[in-house]
Amino acid sequence: MHLERQAQGARAYSSTHYRRSKTLITLSVRSLPRSTTEESLTALFSEYGVVRSLKLVKDLFSGDCKGFATIDMEGHEARAAMAALDGSEFNGSMIRVGPDRPRKGRGGKRR
Repeated sequence: MHLERQAQGARAYSSTHYRRSKTLITLSVRSLPRSTTEESLTALFSEYGVVRSLKLVKDLFSGDCKGFATIDMEGHEARAAMAALDGSEFNGSMIRVGPDRPRKGRGGKRR
């Protein structure tokens, strides 16, 4: 009886407490053509999973794409998109897709 309760308790504990958390990966997309829109980029990356957020950097005056963007996707989906799209052609340009790395030397104290 005692062993039976331990087994039941272990099952209940493992099923409720060990749930995988969904981690988001931020991808950096470079070498985009100036004609790129948020809709076209979302459509491209949606083939590999859900795009949680997209930031397309645009020129202030013309509104054209400056050539890079950041995209948030779930871990396994982001890795699949990275593997498939890095070095591929998009609207006539070879795009580079990789994990976003924070730039060094930013956000320090002001003197």
